[in-house]
Amino acid sequence: MLDLKQRVETWRVKELGLILQGLSEVLKRSAHHEWANVFDHYQTETQNILTSSKLDTDQLRKLTQNIKNCFHGLSSLRNLTIQGSSPGETEGLQQDFERGKARLFKVLEELERRTIEYVH
Repeated sequence: MLDLKQRVETWRVKELGLILQGLSEVLKRSAHHEWANVFDHYQTETQNILTSSKLDTDQLRKLTQNIKNCFHGLSSLRNLTIQGSSPGETEGLQQDFERGKARLFKVLEELERRTIEYVH
């Protein structure tokens, strides 16, 4: 059986970092700088995981849980209104944001699945 470090491929963690970076850019363009800073921080944590000498699955699990927590509660990203400088820009930013969230949830789900340690 593969151990956890072998079940979580590096490219999956890199993909998470790219998605976080993309969401941060959308949030900056829609004047949500506080949320963009949160995603910049998570992207930095992702880079730290990638550059460590060995994959720290505990750190990765904590990171995925912290990211998911951004979508819970009244002042969460689920209730965020995306605005641009024009109706066309707003529509494009909203689409980018929704696509980014969908990709993020898919990657988080896969990483969580791969970092669960089953005990027999």
